[in-house]
Amino acid sequence: MDKEADIFVDVIPGYKIRALDKNAEVEAKSKAVRAVQKIEDIVLQKYEKFLNYILKMRSSQDKVVQCQSYECICKLLSAAAHFNFSSSLISAVVSGCCEKNDDVARMCVAALEELLDLDGSGESSLKALNCATNLIKNKGHTINPALVACFIHMRISAIDVEKQTTEQRKRAHMKEKKKMTDEDKRIQKDLSKAEATPDEVQRRRNMTLILQRLMASYLRVLEVAQQANGIRQHRLLVPVLEGLTKFAPLLDVEMLNLLLTAIKDLLNLSHTHPLTALNAIVACATLTECAEMASVLTNTAGDEFTTSAVAIDFGAAYDHLYRVIPSVLSTPTAADLVSFRRERASTIKKAERKEEDGARLKPGQDAETMSLATSMATTVDLSHEYINACSERNRRVNLLFKACEILLLKPKFLPTGRAAAFAKQLSLYAAHQPPHIAMAIVGMVRQMSQRRSYLADLISESPEGNAGTGVYNPFTDAPDFAHAEGAIMWELCLLAKSYHPTLSRYCNVVQKTAQEARDPLMKRHAGLTNHVVEGVGSLLRSEPSDLLKLHDTSLGNFNPPIQEPPTKKRKLAGPDL
Repeated sequence: MDKEADIFVDVIPGYKIRALDKNAEVEAKSKAVRAVQKIEDIVLQKYEKFLNYILKMRSSQDKVVQCQSYECICKLLSAAAHFNFSSSLISAVVSGCCEKNDDVARMCVAALEELLDLDGSGESSLKALNCATNLIKNKGHTINPALVACFIHMRISAIDVEKQTTEQRKRAHMKEKKKMTDEDKRIQKDLSKAEATPDEVQRRRNMTLILQRLMASYLRVLEVAQQANGIRQHRLLVPVLEGLTKFAPLLDVEMLNLLLTAIKDLLNLSHTHPLTALNAIVACATLTECAEMASVLTNTAGDEFTTSAVAIDFGAAYDHLYRVIPSVLSTPTAADLVSFRRERASTIKKAERKEEDGARLKPGQDAETMSLATSMATTVDLSHEYINACSERNRRVNLLFKACEILLLKPKFLPTGRAAAFAKQLSLYAAHQPPHIAMAIVGMVRQMSQRRSYLADLISESPEGNAGTGVYNPFTDAPDFAHAEGAIMWELCLLAKSYHPTLSRYCNVVQKTAQEARDPLMKRHAGLTNHVVEGVGSLLRSEPSDLLKLHDTSLGNFNPPIQEPPTKKRKLAGPDL
């Protein structure tokens, strides 16, 4: 099957072949045109026959045959998405994303992502979305989360903003029919098919339909995901919330209100996963910002909507974010280590079973060579698990910074106790993090102190005012009742003496800048020394996410890389010596 698929990939033209009708056969054609049409008809017949065969082989009990059939389908879809019978290929790939075979599902997800990335007209994306919507209706919360994650690759660039009524569309359609005769319609249809670029009007219609059905699918997933357990619910809802954050600027006020209500209900659930709640907070804040902007625009246009229609209580969002921070920044516990050891033991057992399987030994290969290859494969698997764990942790921290930026940095006014509680909690967990995460958290606290000047008393080396006069409660779930405005961020003093040179230098400068911001006269008389500013000047201008990426050493490398020492030129001895 692979060779035949490669042949069809080379033979298939770059256009869609039209089937011959009776009227076309009667028309007079040249010999060259008839020869080309005959070849096209043969190619189309053979292609249809081969396509029906590989689609039939999908349901084979043999996993090897099943993988080969799906491999051919994915290969044909990536090369011939514009060709005939593309709907059958798209339907097969979408259904393959939910197969129990992990190799088949991974292969189909990669092919679908490539298709959505390269689709500029929206026709293939609309077909794939229709198939996925039907699949979500049938499977419910048992759908593969990777299929839902593919929706974020859709290229929705332009939509129809003006909504026409049904009567207006009918009148415009009747006017077009009266102006054009049957012959003109046929000629226009042939010319539109021969055009190399897609019609802009049709493209906008496709994009509008894609956006409407995509939001309907997201709402359905938000509804059915409540029936799943914690981990399954988290895997289903994270791609939905990321997609809502991406496509929020394209939505109208009505859809934004529906989505905000669904996300608010999700946050009120008791069994919501902490990371799901963090994604929901980011999506909720983004949707609210877009809804306020859309309501302002509709008010200027004389619409009925007002800003009160999109009002949402952000007090609950602050409480959720305050409760999520410990789970995001928590270090691995003993239970996590036990589960990791169990996974490692199961991986080793699987490798030993493969080693004992005599069918895997090739001719001329002894058991010692096979054992060495198995141990190397086991080490590679464990290293991949560690890399994935580190990247997942960095992704969580970046998401936390995004939520903090939306809720803590953007608002013009924030109560003193609430801002101090978040700053104190972040600094409290920064002392238990790796250097790159600790440096990024200190950068976020520094941005908060620049935005809220009253936080400088908590950060500086010699606190004044109310700092240190109260009793801080780190165990409460409400930031307004933590009484953090009377606490001291002693964690920064601890990090200032870290073994990591850049982290200690950065924390020292953050404390001194906070003290200077509180006392402007100190900046005039004392100021920072030049060598300290030269060491961390670029770090003070960096965002927390940039600090996290720049100094990440979780993979064993040096970030930033160590510079080679300058070479000293040796002085040659003169002739007098």
